Amino acid sequence: MSTKPVTNWFSEWSQPEDDSLVAGIYKHGFGNWKAIRSDQELGLADKLSIDEGDAAQRTALTAKVVRRAEYLLKVVREMDDEEEERVNIVFYINFFI
Repeated sequence: MSTKPVTNWFSEWSQPEDDSLVAGIYKHGFGNWKAIRSDQELGLADKLSIDEGDAAQRTALTAKVVRRAEYLLKVVREMDDEEEERVNIVFYINFFI
């Protein structure tokens, strides 16, 4: 799944984190950021620091995660059937085996 890069974020973020975020959304549900962060199989504990800092920092961090998640889900919805099948296979191999 080809996506635009993340810039000006609170931590380094790349394709593996995108994949983990999408898998976490499917597994735990959109908006369940604490469960996604706590899921050790996803490896996002150090990336989703949405419950640290003051209220303004938490709100800003959560907003960035929500925007990225919405963007990634839009990319997934717009994939053609062949590309979607390849992504599904990769998710399955990486997160459920």
